[in-house]
Amino acid sequence: MRYAAILITLFVIVTSVCGAQETVDKETVDSLVARLASKNKPPKTRGPSALYPRGYDKAGQEEVFLAYRELRELGPKAFPFIIPHLDDKRYSLTADGGAADVNFTVGQLCFSAIDLQLQPYKTYSRGEGDPRNRPRRPHYLSKLDLRDPEKTQNWINSLENKTLLQLQIEVLEWVIEAESKERTKYPSVELDWLHETLEILKKAKEPLPSGVPWAK
Repeated sequence: MRYAAILITLFVIVTSVCGAQETVDKETVDSLVARLASKNKPPKTRGPSALYPRGYDKAGQEEVFLAYRELRELGPKAFPFIIPHLDDKRYSLTADGGAADVNFTVGQLCFSAIDLQLQPYKTYSRGEGDPRNRPRRPHYLSKLDLRDPEKTQNWINSLENKTLLQLQIEVLEWVIEAESKERTKYPSVELDWLHETLEILKKAKEPLPSGVPWAK
């Protein structure tokens, strides 16, 4: 897990304030996805800490983390080109999953590159106690069902000319509406936080920064 913490600092070191590219093409996305595939063999993750095989090049994994950052920076214009890679089973990286180290596939990181731009606050709801024991927030991409070609294409068509900030507002409004229908399930502190975040987004000039699929 310490290795993951070290690599996460890469995002702090190399991240600069910049917007999504004006144009994004399939070739650019495919190239970044190819860089997500590690040249290393995946470690064993049966215990809390991964057991890396002999010869595992940890320094070489920096390229994988950088490729993931660059893929996220492309913004919504890259989504249509990322979606075909969601089933890519190749090993990508190992990072802290909270209770234990987790191996991530290329496809999982492609999914997260979309998911955590739309819902950077993740799905753990606000409240008391261990967040893993709280009700999960409604998950937008699960509702969307990207495995359905027709639904996926309709969603892709709806993305045209929308900024990430606009999409984050739309998704958060959807989350609030879904939780409001189940008031006995979600505590008031959760809905209050969502409404406050929505007001911040509506006044903001920039979207919320994307999250990462591993523990911070």
